[in-house]
Amino acid sequence: MSISENDKALIKESFILIDQNSTVFSRHFYDCLFTLEPMVKPLFKAERNLIEKHFITLITLCVKKIDNFSEMNDQLFKLGQAHRYLKVKESQLAIVRKALVLSIEYELRSKCTPSIINAWSNYIDLISAQMIAGLNSEAAL
Repeated sequence: MSISENDKALIKESFILIDQNSTVFSRHFYDCLFTLEPMVKPLFKAERNLIEKHFITLITLCVKKIDNFSEMNDQLFKLGQAHRYLKVKESQLAIVRKALVLSIEYELRSKCTPSIINAWSNYIDLISAQMIAGLNSEAAL
């Protein structure tokens, strides 16, 4: 699985706008996530602002590493392993994807296009695949 150069460009360009309101974007993402899947809220033990900060840090890193995604494989695998120990189910990652796409649409508003959503969806799937590998791994952290 890979992502096209065009998708990479769309993600980088759209992330410039998202990053300008990263705090609002993170908050909106978790609002969407907890609305779509209220059962996951108890999995988040830390303060919400800390969780939101970790989320935007991860998204920022993923965008920065988009041209060298393989550098993210180990980190995303370990993140999947950590989620396994939190009892996250693979099926819940689809809800995370939906919440993230909704948040991107909300943040970009009229600047959002089907091509941008498709690019982000492809990249989210690539990220998720690495996390799922860790989530399904029997190896200890």
